Amino acid sequence: MELLQLLPMMTPEQEQALKIHLKAIAQILYDQSDLEAMKTLEGIELRVRQQIQAHVSPELGSFLSKRLQEPKPASEEH
Repeated sequence: MELLQLLPMMTPEQEQALKIHLKAIAQILYDQSDLEAMKTLEGIELRVRQQIQAHVSPELGSFLSKRLQEPKPASEEH
């Protein structure tokens, strides 16, 4: 089974908002990159992975863990 089949579908508006934010994030990370190290596909992949691990993943993890700790409204409890 494909991973995309397991994920809930985004609305077109959510997809557009995500793309806009990702482009802004990409620009910030690009501005902070060593362009000499990004002259090959391998260099680009390595730098992107490093930046995602250093900046993006911790923020996503923190956001999601805080959301899990929030009390759920009674209507959402089973």
